[in-house]
Parts: sequence; structure tokens; C-alpha cells
Amino acid sequence: MKYVFTFIGEFGYEMMNWQGTIRKWALDNKKEDDEIIVCSRKDLDIMYELADYYFDISNLESMQNVVADCYWSYVFVDGTGPELPRKQWKIKRKGEHIDKIKNEVKELLRDTLKNDVVKWIWSCDYQEMDGCLFGLRQPGGSQGGIYNTSQNQLDINNNVYKKLQVSDNIKQMRKNIENELDFSLDEEYILCQTGFRKGYEHSKVRIDHEKIINELNKECRVVLMDFNTNRMHDSYSKFDTNYETIKINSIKEQALLIEHAKRCVFFSEGVLRSHTYLPPMFGKDVEVIGPTDIFLKHDAPLDFWNKNVFKFGGQMIGKPYEELV
Repeated sequence: MKYVFTFIGEFGYEMMNWQGTIRKWALDNKKEDDEIIVCSRKDLDIMYELADYYFDISNLESMQNVVADCYWSYVFVDGTGPELPRKQWKIKRKGEHIDKIKNEVKELLRDTLKNDVVKWIWSCDYQEMDGCLFGLRQPGGSQGGIYNTSQNQLDINNNVYKKLQVSDNIKQMRKNIENELDFSLDEEYILCQTGFRKGYEHSKVRIDHEKIINELNKECRVVLMDFNTNRMHDSYSKFDTNYETIKINSIKEQALLIEHAKRCVFFSEGVLRSHTYLPPMFGKDVEVIGPTDIFLKHDAPLDFWNKNVFKFGGQMIGKPYEELV
């Protein structure tokens, strides 16, 4: 049997409660002749070490035209879009756009699957398989959450987490990064990243990055990391300071910079964003600087995650912005 796991939603939900569920299912249920195929974003094969095949579906036309949302993807309808205030958005999570994604993924895998018996597991379609629960149960269910509330509860027992590793084949990647930075990654540096997503601002506080970075720079050099997935309306990192930045578009490049950093100091704008989960997944602490009110929200259960998810060396350390300035 070939099992095809396809994730089309938000990065945070994939990291916290999809890749871990696939790992648990595989460890408990995969038979000798079974094969696991995973389809998701560019370079996320580093989260799926048990997969026999990994397919990047980022560039599929159907994926380029949708917005990641929890385990689904949505499209704007009735002429609305991300340029409008969120209250004016009109979106659709089910329908033709989902069918297009499924059809394109199946076409991409046609030669790999051939005439084999296939079990399809889509993140947008909740299902239970061999005691493991995939996706979000609706209506009226909380299964599939990643936080610590009754409406959005992370089921620790439904996941097996593992410290993520950077690919062994990164010598050229490291050389390219060092050439761009003009120093060796063995030298001390503090790595900074931020995160924005229009329409998802629970806090109205705006962070003065340069004020914080000026202080960090007194300790050692600071590397500012701009990141963009280029997927429609995804979160992105962009600094507006006088400091130089490095622009990357690969999670493997992110991981390489994270692993070698003396400190990871990540900003979060509007809400606690999923880029802050990355350093602890690689066993590194991350100091998260954000407005005080984001740490009081249900979607920032740092203590819960530190105790139950990040158990391989790295922790999330909340640092309210107002206390720093």
C-alpha cells in the first residue's frame, strides 16, 4: 500500500500537528511493503525523515492561487482580497479550488503511483486512520488544534516530535550564505527574523526593530533574515532598518543560520507567528520579542509547548517588547 499525505494549509499547523502525527502513524503502523509519500511546501522534507518520497507542490498553479488557512486553503470571492480590511473579506474554503489542488497533486504523482493501491490523506479532509487523527474535525470538534484551549487543543498523544536536522548535503548552501554575509558562520552572530501577515493583527503595537537591534549589536554582529515563501498572502519577514539583511527563500537556509547562531532573537508582529517555532524544533532557544498582549492570547501557550513539544534542547522565551524599551 502507498500512503500519500498532502498538506495544503498553514506552516504552523503542519509543524505542530501534522508532521508529528505522520511520524506517530508510521512508527506504529507502517508495514514492510508500505511506502509513505509526503506532499507539501518547498524543502520541508527535513520534517519527514520517514517518508520514502517527498514532493514539493509549492509551484503547482492550484497552490499559487490559494491562501493557507489552518489545514485548508481558501480563495477570496466577490471581488474581495487581502488589500481590504479583514472585516470586508469574503472567502471560500471548499469547492473548485480544492478539487484543482487534488487533481494537480494526483497528476504530479501519476508515474510514482502507477497502478498501485493508494490511500490518500489530505489535510483539508479530516479522517481517522489506525488510531491517528488527521486534520481538523468540524463541526463541534476540537481535534486538530495546536494550542491549549478546549476549542483548539493540541493532542500530544497524537504526535511524535523529533529534533529536526539540517540536510547533510549543505556544503554549497553554507558557502553561498557565507559569501553573501562575507564572514564565516563559525563566527559569533545573533540571528533575527520577524513576521507579518496583513489581516491577522490582534495587537496594534508596532515594534521599532532598530532600537532593539542597536542594543543587540553591542554584543556581537547581528544577521537580519528576510524570508518570503512567495505563496499568496503568507506571512513574511522584512526588516526596514539601516542594517544589512540576507534574503532567503528556503527553510534549509533558515535552519543553517539558526543552528550556527549564538542567539536567535525573533520578532513577532500582530500575533505570535509560526516562524518562532523553528529554532526550538532544531534544539535552539528563541527569544521572542512581541507586544505584551500577544503573549496573553490563547495562541501563545509558550509554557505548554516548551513542556510538551520542545523537549530536545530549545525553548521559546517570551520577551514583551514594552519591557525592553
